[in-house]
Amino acid sequence: MKGRPDVTALVGSRICHDLVNPLGAIGNGVELLELSGLPQTPELQLIAESVANANAKIRFFRVACAAP
Repeated sequence: MKGRPDVTALVGSRICHDLVNPLGAIGNGVELLELSGLPQTPELQLIAESVANANAKIRFFRVACAAP
């Protein structure tokens, strides 16, 4: 099995990659809102924390399930 790709790891890598892109866009949007001088509202803080938690989970899934 040395020459054959690990399909499970490749699928895991693709799923992680596809989930990271929208999370990055949301994180960038939150950062732009913070830089615009708007007050830090509880809603904006909740979004920022949720994106940070989701990114941490994706990083964990990458290590656990994706191709090296």
